[in-house]
Amino acid sequence: MNIDRFNWGTVRFGDLVKQATSTGKGRTGDRVVGLEHLDSDALAVRRSAPEKTDHAFTRRFRAGQVLYGKRRVYQRKAGRVGFDGVCSNDIIVMESASEALHADLLPIIIQTQSFVEHALATSVGSLSPRTNWKSIADFCFNLPTIEDQVRIADLVWASEEVAVRAQAAVDAAWAVEKRALEDAYKSSTWPIVRLDSVGEVQLGRMQHRKYQTGRFSRPYVRVANVQDDHLDLAEVFEMDFDDKHYPKFALMPGDVLTVEGNGSLEEIGRSAMWSGEIDECCFQKALLRFRPGPGVVPEFAYGWLRRKYYRGDLAKMATRTTTLANITAVRFAAMDFPLPGLEVQNEVVRRVAEAREARRALEEHARASRRLVRGLIDRIFSEDVPSDDLQRSQQRP
Repeated sequence: MNIDRFNWGTVRFGDLVKQATSTGKGRTGDRVVGLEHLDSDALAVRRSAPEKTDHAFTRRFRAGQVLYGKRRVYQRKAGRVGFDGVCSNDIIVMESASEALHADLLPIIIQTQSFVEHALATSVGSLSPRTNWKSIADFCFNLPTIEDQVRIADLVWASEEVAVRAQAAVDAAWAVEKRALEDAYKSSTWPIVRLDSVGEVQLGRMQHRKYQTGRFSRPYVRVANVQDDHLDLAEVFEMDFDDKHYPKFALMPGDVLTVEGNGSLEEIGRSAMWSGEIDECCFQKALLRFRPGPGVVPEFAYGWLRRKYYRGDLAKMATRTTTLANITAVRFAAMDFPLPGLEVQNEVVRRVAEAREARRALEEHARASRRLVRGLIDRIFSEDVPSDDLQRSQQRP
């Protein structure tokens, strides 16, 4: 594709795009979108909350509009939506407001590096920085001719479709893995014991200003870091854990971290295994740590807890109020746990690992496909890449 930027003109984002501000109370059957349903780097919104999810969202959107996550904008959470519904107030709803901007290009523009950098520079707040519509409306960029916009959109959206198909393969692999977990732990002959009889259950340290003196700062893992079968350690905070209390809250390889509660019933029971990723790291309250004893293979315990999470067993154990839901450490510790011999445990781990490794290989392929889309966008809109170099890159096999 031959791109000649000579004819591109500088424009202001807010002169071509408008914020949609329609509001209204949620209605039965509404599709509900929160920040957690926006996928990083994606060009389209394909997920929403289950129909019966409790929410207080009033910001309405229509199919064809673009949803932009204004909190932690470095996560690049945005995309065109294909259905009507309501969304979080942390999401800006926007749409093309000029014939000079092709509607298919808008989701691409907000994924460019220059747009992300502008949104970052205009974000305020320490723990959860946010930008706003007024700030991003002032973003200036070089707008391609309408002919180039059509060609760019066709190319990028075709690449997006490849990434979407790769993600569909991942979703199918997840289904296979969950089936493997279900079958591997299905036995009526294994002894059943209390969880705390075969390992240590510990609730993390509560966040409080008295632990923010900086005198004994150590990193700690929080709910946001514990994702489904992986740790997201891109943003790790610190608080005080002195030498007296550090051993109680320290993490060791083989520890299983489970979300105890954070206000969302969907998150309860989500687990990940700690493998020593950060030295002298601890964990906060709202997370439970299970440290298996000598008679338990850590991966066996981890698989069991993941299985209970997918089945919804841990959410059913939760204590609920009007705004919060959590599993108490007492209930978690008293939970039934299967205890076959170590040889059987290792065989279960092996069976589950096969499906897990296949799923993770597909995830890496999906991530590579997504990186290609992002890289393509950055190359097209980067002034540092000569037009003829971009053309040659498209001709390479």
